[in-house]
Amino acid sequence: MTVGSELLRRLAISLEHERFEDGWSGLKRIYTAAEKADPNNIEVLISLAVSALDWMEEWHIPKHQTWLQIALDAEYALNRAAAIAPDDADIFFRQGLLYYNHPASHEPQSSYQRKALSCFEHAHALQPDHQMAILYQAHCYHDLGVWLSTYQSYLAVDMDSLLSQYPAWLWRKLKRDEQLALCAAKLGKTQEST
Repeated sequence: MTVGSELLRRLAISLEHERFEDGWSGLKRIYTAAEKADPNNIEVLISLAVSALDWMEEWHIPKHQTWLQIALDAEYALNRAAAIAPDDADIFFRQGLLYYNHPASHEPQSSYQRKALSCFEHAHALQPDHQMAILYQAHCYHDLGVWLSTYQSYLAVDMDSLLSQYPAWLWRKLKRDEQLALCAAKLGKTQEST
């Protein structure tokens, strides 16, 4: 990692929530300069993807077409990062998040939920204690209506481990418990659901 690349990456992160005259392209130029300074710096590529996920929010940019371009930029960055570091579970987790939140994921016949699930499963295989990958696997199964797999995945999440890493995410435990109750009901486990 070169100093210039890291400084540019940090600059982009610090400006992530600013309004650029030319929108996403302005922020992306900083990331592009960081990548040119060190083409193998996966942190630059992952940071670009994280910024892109934030920019795909409706409050940030209300244009669906722009979201699609941002998603393509993030996908390109994560694919490059995966080629450089194919054993990095976090890259595949981020790729799963991208597909899970992709602007076209709710269109009929979309394959993004399955792509997201595949990425989360791969991240989990690479790092079996990646609790967020397990949690998002469950979310994908839930969205696909595969109730037994959803139930088993939610049970597999070690919430104590997750909360030790991210204490402010107590709400995720509450949401997971709510989802477990729904799964139990869908599987006919009425007493457990109650």
